[in-house]
Amino acid sequence: MRYMEEGAEGGRMFMVKLETGEPVAAALRDFAREHGIRGAMLSGLGAVSDAELAWFNRDKKKYYSSKFQDVMELLSLTGNLGVKEDGPALHAHAVCCGQNLQVVGGHLVEAVCAVTVEVFVAETGFAIERRQDPRFGLWLMNLRKPEGR
Repeated sequence: MRYMEEGAEGGRMFMVKLETGEPVAAALRDFAREHGIRGAMLSGLGAVSDAELAWFNRDKKKYYSSKFQDVMELLSLTGNLGVKEDGPALHAHAVCCGQNLQVVGGHLVEAVCAVTVEVFVAETGFAIERRQDPRFGLWLMNLRKPEGR
């Protein structure tokens, strides 16, 4: 992984370039941990293989995933980096297409960088805290009004 950084902590902007063979989700969580990122928005594109994308069934409180081994264009990667009890939390969705140009998308479980994955990471200036919501069993944003406001 290589990256460029601009700005002061809390308002930093990063351009991150993953290298061939790097796992996308794990690399982004590691990047957040290494740079002390507690809240950031992200947007990316590139090419991936071995993508695992998922869909959440609310009634069953369960993700159903599909794996795509072929190399695909990563048309859009969007989401955020936050924190939960055990460290960095990535919540990202991906839209991909293969050589037939048919699109698949869903919650990003993991994918491997096949050529390049380029991700813009912009710190929010506040932590995106996640807490487990018992209604769904998911780690959802815990939005609360900052004290003094």
